[in-house]
Amino acid sequence: MTYTGYTFEHLIKNADECNFWKSLVENTDILVDGQFQEEYKDLTLKFRGSSNQRILDANNSLKHSKAILYESL
Repeated sequence: MTYTGYTFEHLIKNADECNFWKSLVENTDILVDGQFQEEYKDLTLKFRGSSNQRILDANNSLKHSKAILYESL
């Protein structure tokens, strides 16, 4: 599980400028993306602090070139 503070889209779009980002996502099963935002803080959420953050299936997201939510949590 990886927390980045960046969205999946940002990581992939900028992977050429920051080569380890693609490698990081390729070696991640579950990606929590997006920055923590105080105005969306929600202590009832699992594995994330604010509702703007997504829990993604990193492998399927890469495979389909779009963010795919992780459904098993």
